[in-house]
Parts: sequence; structure tokens; C-alpha cells
Amino acid sequence: MTTIIADEHLILRLKAGDLGALGELYDLYNADLYRTTLGITYNQSEAGKILQECFLALNRKVHDLDKSLSIKTWLYREMANLIYARAKHRIRWPISPDSNNSFAQNNSIRSKHFKLATVIATLEIHQRIVVVLYYYNSLKIAEIAEILECSQGTVKSRLHYGRESLRRQLVHTNIISPELKGGHTFNIEEIFFHNKEI
Repeated sequence: MTTIIADEHLILRLKAGDLGALGELYDLYNADLYRTTLGITYNQSEAGKILQECFLALNRKVHDLDKSLSIKTWLYREMANLIYARAKHRIRWPISPDSNNSFAQNNSIRSKHFKLATVIATLEIHQRIVVVLYYYNSLKIAEIAEILECSQGTVKSRLHYGRESLRRQLVHTNIISPELKGGHTFNIEEIFFHNKEI
């Protein structure tokens, strides 16, 4: 059974009032969704709340789901909308000291991740979401545009300006060396993102 067919079966069960189906959907998608939300907020408490609200919303809106979207895309969209709504009421989330444990295995890398989190937290929220979806989740431009309900050009623009802002901040905080501050020598993979080019 393919993922799409399995998801459709679970959604039919959920529409029929079977909350066990919601639990199965949670088991399928909670880890990836939590990791993404944590990558954007770097706050474990907020990431947990947003994760919970995403699945509560899925249950509440199950009869009105956009059939053109996969469940994963729908959950990502709900996550982004919840983050946008929360971001309106604060400049940034306080970074949880242990949040980098989800991304690194030793003290040296955790320390560098914490510095990176501090830099990512300075990005404008629209840029931050795109940067995380593109680099941490390896999503394509078209996929991100579908999630955020915007044009691919808008995604590319946010990605470009987010990357440039990261470049300046990473050099300023000495996470990367000054000689990498310009041109195509800057490689975000070295800063623990996946190896992808804008």
C-alpha cells in the first residue's frame, strides 16, 4: 500500500470518527513535523505546542481538507500558518539550551549548532521558514511554494535574502571564516545543512 493510499484510508477512518486513525497519522508524521518546527523556533516548548495544534487542527478540519494536497503538505502548511500567527506576537522565541541535541551528537557540534540557532533566529520569519524547509528538509522550490501558498519566485527571493543574511551573520559571529563571505565558496552544508545549491 502506497503512502498516499494509506493516508487516504486513515483520513476516511478519521472522518468516520475513528480517533485511532489520528494516532496512526501522528505516529507517521510527528517526528518530521516536530524536527521542522524545532528547526524554525529552536524552542522545544513552542515546537511541542505547535505540533499538538497541527494534529488537533487535522482532526477539527478533516471534513474540509484540500484533496489536492498530501497529508504531509497539509501538515506543513498548518505548521507554517501557526508559526506565522505566533510570530506576530513576539520578536523571536527564546532558544532552548537543549534544542540542538536533536541535530547534533557531540559537544563541539552542539556548540556550533547553538551558535547557528542564534543566527537563524535573527532571520525574518518568512525567510527562516523557507531556509529550514529547503535546507533541513530538502524540499524543492515548488514543494515549498505549495506549502506556503506563494509563487516559486517568492520562495526563491526569500531563500536568496535569507542565505545572504545568514552569510553575513555567520562571518560576523566567526562561525565561518571571512574568506568564505562572498561568491560561490560559501557552502551551507558546512554549517550542517544538506548539500544543495540555490
